[in-house]
Parts: sequence; C-alpha cells; structure tokens
Amino acid sequence: TESDRIRTIVSFRSRDNVLCREFEVDAARGGTVMGLACREGDLWRLRIAVAAPPAATGYAPASSNAAIESYLTAIDAGDPLAADEERAALAN
Repeated sequence: TESDRIRTIVSFRSRDNVLCREFEVDAARGGTVMGLACREGDLWRLRIAVAAPPAATGYAPASSNAAIESYLTAIDAGDPLAADEERAALAN
C-alpha cells in the first residue's frame, strides 16, 4: 500500500529566534497539506496548516502557498538555515 509522504521544505528562525520548519504532506489518497511548525522545548507545535485539493501534477496550488507566505511574513521568518545550522539548532 501507498503511504503519506512528509517533506521538510525549509528550516528557519522566527523574529523571536524560535526554530521553525515549513513542510508538506502528500497524502497517498491525493491532496497535499502545507504547514509550518515551530519548536517549543522538545516539542514541535503546529502553527498553520493549509489543505490543498489533489492536483494532476501532484503539487499544491499557489493559493495554498499564499496563506503560508502570509504567515511567514507575519512572524518575520529569517533566512533558510544551512544544513549545519539546522543540525546545530536541533541539537540544542
């Protein structure tokens, strides 16, 4: 059977220096959820998630991305972390 696929899109720090990640979940039965979670202690807290209807190409429509982009602007998301920066942030 097929399973859902989760992809980390980018990790970054918010204006208040909180580690956050943008991600996508491609459902095995169709559709995509785009979301953003931020780390609080040892836990990841979902901040926003937007469901997109299935598309023939397997990608979410741009309108779904607009909600995520608006949220990123609201929290003043920093530049994407490089792989070594992300590893160091996750180790703390």
